[in-house]
Amino acid sequence: MATYPQVVGNRKEREKLTWHSDDFEELGSELRRRMGAEIRDEAEEIEQLADLQRRRRSSLNDVATAAMHRGDSVTIAIGERSWKGALQAVGEDYLRLGTGQVVVECPSAAAIITTEGSRAGGHSGRPASATWRARLAEIAADEKTVQIVLRDSEDVVGRIEVVATDHLEVSGENPSYIPLSLVVAITFDP
Repeated sequence: MATYPQVVGNRKEREKLTWHSDDFEELGSELRRRMGAEIRDEAEEIEQLADLQRRRRSSLNDVATAAMHRGDSVTIAIGERSWKGALQAVGEDYLRLGTGQVVVECPSAAAIITTEGSRAGGHSGRPASATWRARLAEIAADEKTVQIVLRDSEDVVGRIEVVATDHLEVSGENPSYIPLSLVVAITFDP
């Protein structure tokens, strides 16, 4: 039993200053518990702030790439249309989604991306072309018939003949010259 130096006063006051070893153990235990909880709370807050900072610095392509790597089911919505499937590739400024029935390629900035988590799957999905413009040129070189989804206009079906500086030349029933700024997606059979 440890006691502190005698203090002038009555016996009850001196008994208040007398500590038993069990008291020290309880006090130490309580202090460790409180400090541990405080440290855990601070660590959790720091992790939340770090995650917030990471999300603030991310781009739509970062979001799409992460979803592709996880194997998430992804819905891309452009205007009134939407397609649901798996991301097959993510370029610098575009993405490629396969639905099973159709392949959709679009600039990342033209689509609203919604993800649904997956427990398995995912892949690296290296795109053949780095940029949207290069991908359009690659589609033109493939000479396949595509559906060109336009902003605020009816779709155009045909083959992309030329990717010019500011437009696409599209062959079809009637040749079309479509400003690139109006093209929000390209769809075609897998």
